[in-house]
Amino acid sequence: MWVKIWLQILLPENNRQQMVLREKHANELLAELRDSSSHGDFTQLQTAYQRLWDRNDYKSYSKIRRDLFRFVLCWREPLSVNVLTKALQMNSKEEGLEDEPLPELSIRNLCADFVTFDHNNKMGFAHDSARDFVSRLLDEETSNLTLSQNQETHRQVLRFITQIFQSLNPPDDFVRGIAGYCFKFLPYHCQHSVQDALIYDEEWENLFDGICHLYSRIIASLPNIESLRSSRGKTRSFPAMQTLLDALNHSGQFYDGPQGNVKWVPTALGYPWKNNVSDGIFEPLRNNRACWGKQALYLERRLNGALNDSTMQVAVMRRAVPVISFLLHGSWYLQGSKAVLDLIEHVMRDTPILLFPYSGAYIAMLKLFEHFIDRCAQDVESAARSANLRTQVQSVMRPDLEGESADILAVIERLRLSMRSL
Repeated sequence: MWVKIWLQILLPENNRQQMVLREKHANELLAELRDSSSHGDFTQLQTAYQRLWDRNDYKSYSKIRRDLFRFVLCWREPLSVNVLTKALQMNSKEEGLEDEPLPELSIRNLCADFVTFDHNNKMGFAHDSARDFVSRLLDEETSNLTLSQNQETHRQVLRFITQIFQSLNPPDDFVRGIAGYCFKFLPYHCQHSVQDALIYDEEWENLFDGICHLYSRIIASLPNIESLRSSRGKTRSFPAMQTLLDALNHSGQFYDGPQGNVKWVPTALGYPWKNNVSDGIFEPLRNNRACWGKQALYLERRLNGALNDSTMQVAVMRRAVPVISFLLHGSWYLQGSKAVLDLIEHVMRDTPILLFPYSGAYIAMLKLFEHFIDRCAQDVESAARSANLRTQVQSVMRPDLEGESADILAVIERLRLSMRSL
């Protein structure tokens, strides 16, 4: 059925020879552009790309062509035709994937002027200037929308991932490949699917929570998950790494733990925040809870179950400063000084932050600890404890790793290799 429909689309005059000549001409023009060493006439280059774009712009199917390019643009590695066809199927029918995939011929004909295909059927733009042209053209079309099309495309990626991992069937090679991609790039798509994850957005919250719910299944579908499970007991000195390994039972599901705490999953995803958190967003939490609006209730939901040392350790191991800031702000406004000092104390005691590479994120994290310790010091009952904890933080606020024993450094290196293999 799809072949018949797409042949009608691509051959409106039912003339295959005419299509072949048209595609040949377009490819010759594109080859000339690629081989040209002159970049002085930007206008001429853009005009040529516009001619290529218009040549294959089938009016009744402009949307699916644009969806196709948006998917290629937002995917973080060369995109296979197989993945793209499944994603476009899902986009065309919200209830589920069609039984029959979109024909590969259709994909090639719709984007052949700008995209190349390697021997593994992976797609990539023919030239950086082609990518820039398509990206700019799509951005101009949606610049006035409240939710940018770029964000909607990343949400579409999340919907695609959700549908892939909702199935209870054992993972096949395709699912394992998507799981590997998710482990590397799912935080990126979460981050770019929302303007500001601290501001209440019901659609995004439901989508993100659905991804979090399926995260255990994604991890369990990784090709090397068995080697990760065999690593249990070798990372006891590193609670954040062990948290991930201990969270999986043999069926790939998360253990609930004594308090049912699996709320660290969003932290493992890196939380989709682009900027550091400020006090202003949390001020409504100071009001009586009966007066809270949707925004305050939303913040409480995001913090519920996440204000504990395991979640903080995951954030610290990732050097995710905005997440650390979020947890400290939430603890300060909802729980008070003692809880904030507890979080920082656990980190200083149980997480080898001294051995992390000295970096801007490292300093920002320690400065953030200092800032909240100073806040807690204003509480008379916490003053002495704050002073002791500040001394600990200041003692590691320098790039001096000399004197560390070789065996500790070796353990750190094994941890890094283990995390890289995830």
